[in-house]
Amino acid sequence: MSRLLFGAILGLAFLCWPVQATIINVPADYATMQGGVDAASPGDTVLVLPGTYQENILVEQTPVTLASLFLTTGEADYISTTIIDGDSAGSVVRFDWWQDSTSVLTGFTLTHGGDIYGGGGVHTEGSPVISNNIIENNSATRGGGIYSTGSPVIRDNVIRYNHVTVAGGGIISYGGAFVVERNIITDNSSETYGGGIHIEDSQMATIKDNLIIRNTAENRGGGIIFYTDDMGGNLTGNVIALNEAETYSSIGFDYGVFRLINNTICHNSNTPAGLSFYEYCEATLINNIIWNNADTEIEVDPAAVVSIAYCDIEGGFAGEGNIDIDPLFRDPQNGDFHLMATVCDDPDDSPCIDAGHPDYLDRLLNCDWGLGGLLSDMGGYGGGDSVGIGIDDPAPQLPDQFVAVQAYPNPFNASVVIDFSVPQDGPVDFIIYDIQGQIVRDFGFNSYHAGRHQLTWDGTNTAGEDVSSGLYFLKMSPSFRDQNVQVSGRNTITLKLVLLK
Repeated sequence: MSRLLFGAILGLAFLCWPVQATIINVPADYATMQGGVDAASPGDTVLVLPGTYQENILVEQTPVTLASLFLTTGEADYISTTIIDGDSAGSVVRFDWWQDSTSVLTGFTLTHGGDIYGGGGVHTEGSPVISNNIIENNSATRGGGIYSTGSPVIRDNVIRYNHVTVAGGGIISYGGAFVVERNIITDNSSETYGGGIHIEDSQMATIKDNLIIRNTAENRGGGIIFYTDDMGGNLTGNVIALNEAETYSSIGFDYGVFRLINNTICHNSNTPAGLSFYEYCEATLINNIIWNNADTEIEVDPAAVVSIAYCDIEGGFAGEGNIDIDPLFRDPQNGDFHLMATVCDDPDDSPCIDAGHPDYLDRLLNCDWGLGGLLSDMGGYGGGDSVGIGIDDPAPQLPDQFVAVQAYPNPFNASVVIDFSVPQDGPVDFIIYDIQGQIVRDFGFNSYHAGRHQLTWDGTNTAGEDVSSGLYFLKMSPSFRDQNVQVSGRNTITLKLVLLK
């Protein structure tokens, strides 16, 4: 996306927002979170101290950030000690009136929600951001953990022990192009469809880098079920394992277009198939491990069009680069599906190391973590986005995913620290925009070694002048700006920063 287009989007999205944003403290300013939300103006943050709050919170027309002290400190302990208890009286948190991504829910444990229709933990309309929460022990007919009728971003949550009678023990999606990224979705159950995730009447879904494990459904889709017409999904880097569907597949795909890249789909219990591609489905599978799921690992309807290459499939499957060899997971019975590796090129290492598609690069070149040092690996811990098109060999290595990105304190007064990690060596771009989409501070690109790093912004623009209080956006993206190389499909993150003076 060009800077001009990015700036225009931000300007249109936030033109009506006030410059001044306020922190509303609970319980200091208001005894309840609902009181703080009701008093908030667009862009305000409702900041909640640790404790147990028995509430069912409704976020209506005003976009707000509802957060524990995890937001300002980055300390994960605040997630488990700041609890919203729904007392089985409805959804724990409900976003109405088609909220956009400026509504954020972060840093809580949401529990004991019970909704007659949908969303025991969270019910969303629109596209709020649901991040860094524990969503557990909730129930509904649909969407025990999260019920979505829009395009939310669901990232870095633990979603567990939720139950439904109809569909979507962990998550259900209706009607939008939602993103489910870097979550642990475990031990959820459905009495019918979709123990982990159920997707129905939605657009293209992005399901990336999740651990989806030990979920159950009494019909089909113990792990995931796509159950609709004219939609599709991109599944990348997921580990989908130890799920159970009592009468049909643990992962099912109905009508639509799907891409499955670098997933580990294994040790699921189902009858009669592990993955099922139903009629009028189009699917491309590359670099996946599909192992020990059922007597028939992959079932393809005659009306479906499915292409499979560079995958390890028990029992074999026709296609370029496919193999049928035990992948040698480290400890599958205890949920460790990293590939067995001692040192690079050891003959006892997993046969899936360096066996993937030649146009894909690993996220990490680290044999100690079951990732090879040459080519792409198969499975959820290897691979990455294709970089073979339009780039001369050897292909440049770019960090394709930021890890554990935090901004603290946020809101801030004097300076804010951006704490981030990159999985492999490479340059990263940092640009700060104001609410009109204008560039305030361009840090340029800097090359970083793989690992954890920090960047500090002192509230000044590129000329060194202090900027006014208000809302700003930090855009982080892998970059080869100096080489004028365009690399598509790479991860970009935009963080909201609030400066209060």
